[in-house]
Amino acid sequence: SRSIWGSHPARQEKSPQNRPQISKLILLLWHATLYRIRAGWQKCPRKTFPQKGGRRPCQPRLRADFLNRDIKILLIHYLKEGVALILSLKDYRSSVLGCWMGKSIGGTLGAPMEWRRQVNNVTFYTQETDGNPLPNDDLDLQLVWLVALEEKGIDIDATVLAEYWLTYITPHWAEYGAAKINLKGGMQPPYSGMENNPHKDSCGAFIRSEIWACIAPGHPEVAVRYACEDAKVDHGNGEGTYAEIFCAAMESAAFVVKDIHKLIDIGLSYIPETSGVARVVRM
Repeated sequence: SRSIWGSHPARQEKSPQNRPQISKLILLLWHATLYRIRAGWQKCPRKTFPQKGGRRPCQPRLRADFLNRDIKILLIHYLKEGVALILSLKDYRSSVLGCWMGKSIGGTLGAPMEWRRQVNNVTFYTQETDGNPLPNDDLDLQLVWLVALEEKGIDIDATVLAEYWLTYITPHWAEYGAAKINLKGGMQPPYSGMENNPHKDSCGAFIRSEIWACIAPGHPEVAVRYACEDAKVDHGNGEGTYAEIFCAAMESAAFVVKDIHKLIDIGLSYIPETSGVARVVRM
């Protein structure tokens, strides 16, 4: 399976010149957008993430002076059928906001049914929310990655993410716990996600894939590089890693492509045809 958007990373040449780079502008715009979205979200669950240096990771600082307010558009740096694709700043912000709100709504709506193997038929929240989203590891983990980007820069990899994993991630269940045990024992990714980890094919990685799409809108080849580094920490060479790569590719492309069938093809082009994820998607 192959599309104009790229192919599976294992089939790409990995020379330094071909290493995908991400625009500092796009990263800063992502920071600014999330900063404004989260401005009204005052609560940060202490029990989920401890403080570090007196600052909670879900409240990262923003240097607003870096943001050029005169910037009107983001140019997506590739051509499709000879036509340059352009993503307006307004549409970018709207998409990131939709991503954040949709994730918050879905996580809150589904929280009471999590881990239950059943068909749910609900039309609204089944619990009291007081107008606030519930704490959600699907989002909270991505805020830790955002802090890593802000503090370490865009050239982060699985080793850096593993350090933040041990510093901030307190949940100890399933693949999260297996990775923490391995990391504390001296194993580095991808082995931290492989050894004694019966959950490496589980969902813990793709549920936190959106941030990589949002810092690389329209650039699935960049989003999947980050997604792969992310997933290796607690899923190693498992299907969970392929799942995050698949989702990050689709989510990145969705900033500029609206055809769901094309998006699925784009996602499939980055994972092996024989993987469990690819086979299930094609069923």
